[in-house]
Amino acid sequence: MKTGQNKDMDVLDLLPSSVPLALHSLRISHRCLDITVSTTALGACCPQCGSLATHVHSHYVRTLADLPCASLAVRLHLGVRKFFCANPLCCRHIFTEPLPGLAARYARRTLRLHEVWQLLGFVVGGEAGSRLARDLSMATSGDTLLRIVRRWHPDTPKDLDSVSAVGVDDWAMRRGCTYGTLLMDLEQRRVLELLPDREASSVQKWLSQHPGVQIVSRDRGGPYAEAARLGAPTATQVADRWHLLKNLGDAMERLLSRHTPALRDITNQLVQERALETMSPKTEAADHLENPAAQTSLPVLTLAGEHHRQRFEEIHALRQQGLGLRAISKRLGLARNTVRRYAYQSEFVPTHRTPQHNSLTPFLPYLEQACRSGYFNATDLWRQIHAQGYSGSVSTVREHLQSYRLQPRRRKKPSQEKGEPKRAVTTAYRIPSPRSTTWWLLKSENKLTAEQSEFVQRLCGAYPCLKTARDLAQRFGQLVRERREPDLNAWMAAVQESELPELRGFAQGLLQDEAAVRAGLSLPWSNGPVEGKINKLKFIKRQMYGRANFDLLRLRVLYAT
Repeated sequence: MKTGQNKDMDVLDLLPSSVPLALHSLRISHRCLDITVSTTALGACCPQCGSLATHVHSHYVRTLADLPCASLAVRLHLGVRKFFCANPLCCRHIFTEPLPGLAARYARRTLRLHEVWQLLGFVVGGEAGSRLARDLSMATSGDTLLRIVRRWHPDTPKDLDSVSAVGVDDWAMRRGCTYGTLLMDLEQRRVLELLPDREASSVQKWLSQHPGVQIVSRDRGGPYAEAARLGAPTATQVADRWHLLKNLGDAMERLLSRHTPALRDITNQLVQERALETMSPKTEAADHLENPAAQTSLPVLTLAGEHHRQRFEEIHALRQQGLGLRAISKRLGLARNTVRRYAYQSEFVPTHRTPQHNSLTPFLPYLEQACRSGYFNATDLWRQIHAQGYSGSVSTVREHLQSYRLQPRRRKKPSQEKGEPKRAVTTAYRIPSPRSTTWWLLKSENKLTAEQSEFVQRLCGAYPCLKTARDLAQRFGQLVRERREPDLNAWMAAVQESELPELRGFAQGLLQDEAAVRAGLSLPWSNGPVEGKINKLKFIKRQMYGRANFDLLRLRVLYAT
């Protein structure tokens, strides 16, 4: 323990200067610096009547936690006084001298320590802020930090009524279940309010309380359009340009989903052409493919198909004996739906299960061509398609070839020779999804790779309707990016002349929101800044691990603004 009686006035420079203090002692114990001080003012003003009082009633000591010093926690033992009020008409006869700038009434910490704890609570959070404060020698609990955060009241800007441009968008408290609304000042780039729902009534109420709003930027959703129409009838509604392009992409994706066979056909063509280019003529498989006399016909029905036919005949034989579906199901050990399906068929129809898309799908035409030529060497065929970009194993190829054999042979999977270098794997010609193809069609030609450009050219060349859709989509994208509102009429007319129901439906939706769409294509306002604030909101929300209520999230978002 160390004790110092030297009343060095330099120590007082570390304390707030708003209250005159006298230093009495310094003591260090248990990694804590205890500072004993007292107030030295001649008097104090009564908080009730404001009269100056100099008659001391009594003394007492307050213990205040303060900011740390040299990794030591600091405690102030502050001697304060109580005074008699000199005004006989004042209803308050005794009062404690206030400590402005040093500590609040009844507080056990200084104001500057309170501000640091408040900053930790807003920026880091409750439990994480508590751990950080403990490491910085300002120990407190997470609950205390959250209480400080909840007691904070956001300052209402004096010019809030003069806000003219507002951006509105929704955010997810819990995706698919609970949503809220964020309102932002697009001029000052600050969050104005966070609403606990995305109902039109809530947004309408907020807009009606701020009559100075002249611009409302929103998405294509109907509730916000209705709220802006009722809450700010004189304001101009602006449809966000990103949402316009997003709606266009959704329409193109629906169009391509209807043309999924076209994507598969173009991919198969490219795979076959690549296979013929890379296939070595010296291989046994190439000899079979080049020799027309060697080609044989595949069996129409495999062993699995014969098994299904036998099952069909057994079910119909039992039906002729008078057995019901339940009895047949128990005797044959089949599901009742299977028995019902075969029982209601007048003749056997072989069913073929549609294979799911996998890494072998793009190479199925090449394997089928080899099998039709009578060649079933799985290992050699695997080497062929592996050189073309197949990344699967030889066992997958062997299992697929068994469906083309009358008597599938069981072979042991060949082991890879040691030291054999692995071949480069490419995935250039996998069947693209409608979503991927949508963005290929929307992009300009110079932003596509060679494989993507070749695929798009083949697709548009084989299907003129998709070429028309691509031209219209790129034309609308250019129109939106350059904000050419006068060209919208010509584009709408071109869409109506086309025979593309997806794009015509998209254009019909634009007509229903025509005023906002035209404002979005002519005015500079957009919801881009709002999306940025929502991104920050998501960061704060995930930082709290979903354990905070809406009130705490709202305060932290407003504080971060």
